[in-house]
Amino acid sequence: MRYRVGVMEYLLGRPLVYGLQSLPEPVIDVQTDVPSRIGDRVLAGDLDAGLMPAVQILENDGLWVLPGPCVACDGPVESIRLYHKVPLERVERVALDTSSRTSVLLAQVILRDAYGCAPEAVRAHPDRDAMLEAADAALLIGDPALRAGDDVPYEDLGAAWHRLTGMPFVFAMWGMRSPDPALAELLRAAWRDGKRAVARIAEERAAEHGLDAAQMTRYLARSIRYDLTPEALRGLREFATRAEAHGLLRRDGRWLRFAD
Repeated sequence: MRYRVGVMEYLLGRPLVYGLQSLPEPVIDVQTDVPSRIGDRVLAGDLDAGLMPAVQILENDGLWVLPGPCVACDGPVESIRLYHKVPLERVERVALDTSSRTSVLLAQVILRDAYGCAPEAVRAHPDRDAMLEAADAALLIGDPALRAGDDVPYEDLGAAWHRLTGMPFVFAMWGMRSPDPALAELLRAAWRDGKRAVARIAEERAAEHGLDAAQMTRYLARSIRYDLTPEALRGLREFATRAEAHGLLRRDGRWLRFAD
């Protein structure tokens, strides 16, 4: 059997699938896409597993989570940035790159709970300057955020969440439609290999993504956390509680169902 798995097209997803390239035979077909579409494809049965936005897993029945691997942060994340041309407490319209549904909800929770505003949200292509022409603030995610620079004020949403709660934040996890032990072990082995190879991954892939290798080594090694720890899960539960209170998330009592 050849498994089909989806991983985010951004650099930060590479460590979670890096070890798959050394398998003796091609038992896994790795497909890249933006996180939200990966989640949709898992739900549609087009993928056997996918690195899905945490929000999609919380919103949908019938999914299993692979324990261990994730994409998280515990402080500044660097690649989830809310650029703004007015003070954040005065934002009336926010343009959202909807590539990741979790980051979209996080931006709205931060604006409400940290800055006391609930702006109109509009979908937008991830082009910072064009977004800021149409709105007071612009959410960029992944590689586009890393390439956008710092000549415009921005809020790092990982840092903002940590200031607000003192907790880590979980952006994505491996979601599966069935708890396949063989696939689970392949993905866990790839995760272990990838964590040991972040410097090599940054050197090999940074130019492909239009990014600086030294900066990306620090980013993958320090800013991104790849372990779904008990504290990370507490942060995720706190986020779900806050998002539900604002009517941004409906999970009907669901929590994560682990594959083993």
